[in-house]
Amino acid sequence: MQVIASNLGGASIRRLKADTIKILQWKDLADSYSDSLLLGNGASIAISPSFNYASLYDAASSHGFIDQQTKGLFDSFSIKDFEYVLRRLADTNHVNQILQISEDITASAYDSLKNALVQTVQTVHPEYGDVLPELEAISKFMTHFRTVVNLNYDLLVYWAMLRGNELLKATWFKDGFFYEQEDKALTFHSDYGFMYEPISSAKGATLVFYPHGNLVLAKGWVGKEEKISKDRSDCLLSEILSQWNMNHYTPLFISEGNTEQKHLAIGRSDYLNVVYNKVLPDVGDSLVIYGWAFGDQDAHILKALDRHQPARIAVSVHMHNDEWRDYCHHVKAAIDSCYRLKHCHLDFFDSESEEVWMKCTRFKHPPEENLSVRPASAIVIPKMAQS
Repeated sequence: MQVIASNLGGASIRRLKADTIKILQWKDLADSYSDSLLLGNGASIAISPSFNYASLYDAASSHGFIDQQTKGLFDSFSIKDFEYVLRRLADTNHVNQILQISEDITASAYDSLKNALVQTVQTVHPEYGDVLPELEAISKFMTHFRTVVNLNYDLLVYWAMLRGNELLKATWFKDGFFYEQEDKALTFHSDYGFMYEPISSAKGATLVFYPHGNLVLAKGWVGKEEKISKDRSDCLLSEILSQWNMNHYTPLFISEGNTEQKHLAIGRSDYLNVVYNKVLPDVGDSLVIYGWAFGDQDAHILKALDRHQPARIAVSVHMHNDEWRDYCHHVKAAIDSCYRLKHCHLDFFDSESEEVWMKCTRFKHPPEENLSVRPASAIVIPKMAQS
């Protein structure tokens, strides 16, 4: 792929010649890319335009769910991340109770912020039944990969996992969370390598991880990280919001912030730490990136990926955007800034290619199917022997 040198602000950046940008179809690349898939916000927007907000904070502001007191909280912390502010308020309230400091301001502020988040998610997030055909398509697409890394907070990929397992009548999709009787909760196992092995009737396995957390993940009051589950996929969103409303959990996802703030938030979570330090630097020989803007706010993700050198990277391009050529230049510049990734072979492909994402041929429906499904990882496993 030919490039020409340019100098912007003193920094030397290689740019692709306009006439050498080649946009391939997914079918031309599929056989060479089967290790890892990284999903950005564009993947969710393709399924539901309701996610077309720069942030949950912007969505909450747009719909008038953030009052002046709540806005003041965000301003005081110089951050727009719901999870961070909720956690700070919860910790403060807990400390005050221990010290027998009588006050109700922190509890009131927590409830106000929590209600704003619940209202926003209820407004923005589609219902399970509204996106079921798309879930079936993307679950089929995801089976092509050994690992899926989902940067989005929404439930679309998790729902697709459940639906895929149901249609395959096997546990193909896993996320590292298992139910253990001792904990009576779905908790994450950091030693997840064995889960790549197919189990029971499954002919393969795909592991899914969330570097920025997800709606389905939460922290209890003692800081324990769990996955919220429900027997029926179509009731999961309401169950999550109900658990928040009852103050059983605070959400575990990073919805806002610059790259430094997101990196700090990752450091506060055992699960996010494992994903950042073990999963991202181990994507295999091939990496497909779909719907990711390569924005400055996610520079920490690129830094983690740069700890490993895949042989090739394929990046989706939205061809209906008049600025697609500029996007290709931006991607190339971002990858060229990396120590290891700059040596990878780089491909671009049409985001609306046949057999990619929502355009993937769906699984055949089993006869007399029932929409109720088990949680993807509701599996009881024995304690591993101590060596």
